[in-house]
Amino acid sequence: MKIFQIKSLRLKILMFTLPMLLLTMTVLSWFTYQNSKQLINKEIETKMQYLLNSTIQEMQTKLVSHMKLPQTLARTVESAGDVMSKDKMYSLIGKYLSTNEETFGIGVWYEPYQYKDYLKFFGSYAYRFNGQILYSEDYNTESYNYPNQSWYKIAMDTADTIVWTDPYYDENSKSTILTTAAPFYHFDGTLKGVVTANINFDHLQSIVSNIKAGTTGRALLVDKKGTYLFDKDKKKVLTANVANDSNASLSQAGKRILDNASGSTFYEDNGYNYRVYYQEVPETSWKLAMVIPESELFAPLNDLLVKSILIIAGAMLFVVILIYVFSSYLTGQIKKVNRFAESMAHGDFTNTIDIGSADELGNMSEQLNGMVHQLNVVLRKVYSSSDQVADTSVQLMLSTEQTAKAAEEISCQIQEVSVGSGVQVNQMNEANVKIQDTHERLKVMSDKMVSASSLIRHTLKQAQSGNEEIQEAVHLIQDVHSKTEESVRIIELLSAKSSEINKIVNLVSQISQRTTILALNAGIIASQSGSNGKAFAVVAQEIRGLAENSSEAGLEIQNLIREVQSEMKNAVVIMESSTKAVHFCKEKTESAGLSFDVIVSAVTEITEDTGAVGDDIGFIHSDMENLIEMIEKITEISADSADRSTSVSAATEEQMASMQEISSSAAILTTLAGELRETVEIFRL
Repeated sequence: MKIFQIKSLRLKILMFTLPMLLLTMTVLSWFTYQNSKQLINKEIETKMQYLLNSTIQEMQTKLVSHMKLPQTLARTVESAGDVMSKDKMYSLIGKYLSTNEETFGIGVWYEPYQYKDYLKFFGSYAYRFNGQILYSEDYNTESYNYPNQSWYKIAMDTADTIVWTDPYYDENSKSTILTTAAPFYHFDGTLKGVVTANINFDHLQSIVSNIKAGTTGRALLVDKKGTYLFDKDKKKVLTANVANDSNASLSQAGKRILDNASGSTFYEDNGYNYRVYYQEVPETSWKLAMVIPESELFAPLNDLLVKSILIIAGAMLFVVILIYVFSSYLTGQIKKVNRFAESMAHGDFTNTIDIGSADELGNMSEQLNGMVHQLNVVLRKVYSSSDQVADTSVQLMLSTEQTAKAAEEISCQIQEVSVGSGVQVNQMNEANVKIQDTHERLKVMSDKMVSASSLIRHTLKQAQSGNEEIQEAVHLIQDVHSKTEESVRIIELLSAKSSEINKIVNLVSQISQRTTILALNAGIIASQSGSNGKAFAVVAQEIRGLAENSSEAGLEIQNLIREVQSEMKNAVVIMESSTKAVHFCKEKTESAGLSFDVIVSAVTEITEDTGAVGDDIGFIHSDMENLIEMIEKITEISADSADRSTSVSAATEEQMASMQEISSSAAILTTLAGELRETVEIFRL
């Protein structure tokens, strides 16, 4: 390249330094400019967001205060039902209207025939006029037909408690009005009517018009459809749409504003670029935007750019002068070094160099003088050591021959070690196979112990359940035993009672016999009395018949009692036998309960022992896995040792070859030592 053919060092320094310096300063300025631009953008965005937030907060405060009036009034009218009179209605809406200065008017509008079944339209409306609150019923006409008005329909069709209309121009008040509508319902959920509240939109427009965005910046307000609600161009308000603006750039920016809740965008108008910062008003979904020219935004940044360019130009001029002066000084010092090097090239090591400065060049001159001195010393040592090199090379030849023999013996030993390592690897592999087989068997045993432990735990549960059932049977048998004894006692008591009944029956039989005799005697006496005793004879005959029946019944009762007493004796015998059997069952059941206690205790011990054995087998299984890993590692180490032994054997053979090469090199070194001595004699020391 031509740049490397330039002979002037000064010019080379300038040609290399200036472009790099210019590039560095340019890049530094560019980064400074971009960083400043980012900082200014961030600061502007922060200020715009603060301005937007504060304005929206002020608007939100007015809107919320206004919105609460129809919302709460609707609930009040709804809860009042059909009992509110017209006077109370006007009084109520008047009180609500007086609570908020921003609200222009409030109305309560009923569905047709809902206020009174004979009254189709009923709407009570209160509004402000010259500082007073006036009331009107002018809207309750067929011609106005308020249920067909847009502000009424949107309340009918909404599921929300409150809904906002778009701003519209009211001919009566000669102002732009914003209506808030809140539906109210019957107890069954059907629409009963709508409460409305109007706010003068000029109040909200004045808030937007008072915004100051820089020197030439301005604010604009659009609804959720893009219609202008406020702009410096009054002709656009309520008539133009920002998304359909004749300026295509502004139209695109308007679409971005409508599509996003907040952010920033830009557009171009008459050759000027404008930056737009916007944010959504929560209650109405309007978009408030701040528009400011980019020329105003970045004016401080452009001033900074001009100042940076001037500073770079001055710095470049200063650096050029400084480089020229420094390169002249540097060139003079390099010439001295060049002359000193030229004398060294001719073999003259008797000269020295003196730069006469304390900087790096002066340090270099001292180092060069020291280097020449050291070269003198080295050359003298080389001259005196060349003979020693020749003698050492002879000794080196002898040593290499001995080393070669030793390496050959080492190679033989290493080969034997390699063979032994191979045998060890085979044995370790066989041991690993056997241990893995043992490991698998232990695993199977562990699985069986786990299964056996599960079965034993199940058996323990069954044994415990059986023990509980035996204990319950013992209690039942004890209960049966006690009831059997009670039955025996009752039967014995019945037997005693039947003996008493038998005595009573005997007594009745004796009375019957005596009655029969008395009746017979009475019949004889009656027959002797003639006609006067006939009636008495009939009575005596009946008494004798009853006595005979009683005697027969007494005999039957005695027979039945004898049979009952006989059966009771049999029942007593059977009960005593049953008592003995129950007692025997009780003893056997209690014995079985004790046996089940022993079984449960034994199964519990077996469960614990089985769990301990399972844990031991698990530990053995884990130890076997560790042992397998250790054997595999030992096998790998043995295999690696065999491989290394082979490598060492090969390296030993290579070393033998190297020894032969060293022996040859020692012979050559002897020759070179003589040539070196002749070469050193050329220099003047």
